[in-house]
Amino acid sequence: FLVMALGRTVSGAGAITLAVILPQLISRWFFHEGLGLGMGIFNTAMPLGTITSFNALSMIGTSLGWRVSVFLTTVVSVCALFVFLWLFKESMPRSRELGTSVLSEISKIGKPIWLVGLTWMWFNAAFISFLTFAQDFFVAKGYEVASASFLSSIVMVGSLFLSPLVGYLVSKFGKEEVFVAAGGLVLACLLFLISMFISPILLLIFIGLFVALIPAPIFSLPSKIVKLSHLGLAFGILTTCLNVGILAGPYLAGLAKDLTGEYNVSFYLMSFFAILQVFSILLLHLLKTKTVQRR
Repeated sequence: FLVMALGRTVSGAGAITLAVILPQLISRWFFHEGLGLGMGIFNTAMPLGTITSFNALSMIGTSLGWRVSVFLTTVVSVCALFVFLWLFKESMPRSRELGTSVLSEISKIGKPIWLVGLTWMWFNAAFISFLTFAQDFFVAKGYEVASASFLSSIVMVGSLFLSPLVGYLVSKFGKEEVFVAAGGLVLACLLFLISMFISPILLLIFIGLFVALIPAPIFSLPSKIVKLSHLGLAFGILTTCLNVGILAGPYLAGLAKDLTGEYNVSFYLMSFFAILQVFSILLLHLLKTKTVQRR
């Protein structure tokens, strides 16, 4: 267990680095146009990876052992590194307007990016909690492990196919807050209902469709509300909030399951997280509206 925990820590450090640097690079590459579409394509990575791992790695692990599945993730990561080094091109020149300390820069960055971070935190608290416990929930409902993994991966199909379209619409029309609020509101309703249905496939499909409305707009917002020199810090804030959400959300959902013996309260809690996401993005919209009116 200690060796696995160490591996988890090392991989987590790498994941945090990627989560900050990659969207920052994309924001620089597409700074003048096409940012929403770029972020939409970027956000097909998580659903594609989730669908692949939930289905392929579970079957490989069942047949050949879990160590083989973990080893394959290492192989994929190394291949991704070489592909990145092969295709990488320097983005637009970096701004050098940096302050003397991180704390001074945080104090200057403004409230809007923190509201984007809170929105991202609540979304991930809801959605990652669902992904964490969905397989166990379906197994408890009588599904085989492979079937439970397949059902859990359905929610990622919508993001896989719709993220580029949502990104294109964001590039064309803006209105990021509208996309995020609509996705969060419907997600809250569907999470509230899912434990009440014997056959949840339709609800899972709709969850996937409306979840796709959220990541691309969220990742498009930082370059519009902070200075270029603060872009890296902005994505650092988003990543910090992301990690708070994926730490606290599954813990609280799991605690609710342990205390009640069933998943109903856990899904209600996930639904509440999604509602908080809607409130956070609406606060951002109100703040931006007031700022425009003052000008």
